[in-house]
Amino acid sequence: MLAKQLWRIISQPSSLLSRVLKQKYFPMSDVLSAPIGHGCSFTWRSILAARSVILLGSRWQLGDGTLARIWLDRWIPRPISFRVITAPNQLPLDATVNALFVQGGEDWNENLVKGIFLPEDVESILGIPISCSGPDTLRWHYKKHGRFSIQRLSPHVHHGELDGIIIFGFSKLELYLAN
Repeated sequence: MLAKQLWRIISQPSSLLSRVLKQKYFPMSDVLSAPIGHGCSFTWRSILAARSVILLGSRWQLGDGTLARIWLDRWIPRPISFRVITAPNQLPLDATVNALFVQGGEDWNENLVKGIFLPEDVESILGIPISCSGPDTLRWHYKKHGRFSIQRLSPHVHHGELDGIIIFGFSKLELYLAN
């Protein structure tokens, strides 16, 4: 349940709940990098505990490329890491994905991509469609519509991707038995 609330905070940043929590708990950052801090409520601590679950299956869906960072964020549609394999080089560590677009942002700068990344990354990157009609959005990779679902955690539990993680107070075994 709390992971679902966290997903709502991420996906609906203009909602009243998101704005109130941002003002109180993470005014200078985003919810995924918000510090726990002292004196936080039990509910807020519990919501933040769900971050690891959200991060396991979420990645950026590219829009204009201005939010997803090349080297730091999860934006490659390649489970489990969703990150580039190539070590950071040439571009700054905080460079955003739009630095890899041609002027005008309608397509990838293939020469730049091929000059910076390993072949595995080049193939993955050039296969990502660019949609400059809006900002980058965080999506749940394992669901076609991109919204988080507790039911979509179950297959990853079976395949060992969540080994050692307790989700919402439920162990891997309890999640398995619930399905």
